[in-house]
Amino acid sequence: MEVLHKKFNSSRDLPPTDEDLLSVDEAVALLPRKMGVSRTTLIRWARKGWVPSVQPVPHSRRFFRRDDILRLLEPRGDTGGESSANEDRPLPGLEES
Repeated sequence: MEVLHKKFNSSRDLPPTDEDLLSVDEAVALLPRKMGVSRTTLIRWARKGWVPSVQPVPHSRRFFRRDDILRLLEPRGDTGGESSANEDRPLPGLEES
């Protein structure tokens, strides 16, 4: 176990287990329906790097960590000291109406 602590700095850096990973459909189901995030939208965000994802083999199924999906619902914090009118808003498309 000591080797893991030296190699990985935090639990976020540890390799995900099957229990931590969600399919695209499972990830979309965690998001409130009124936000209207589809599988296509979530995959597009992952490809653009806006949402972290795991793709064990290139051009294969994509998986998402539950914590990363739930983090989409949290307001975004300050990113470097510069204030912005949008800093406390979720990603585009996740605003509540």
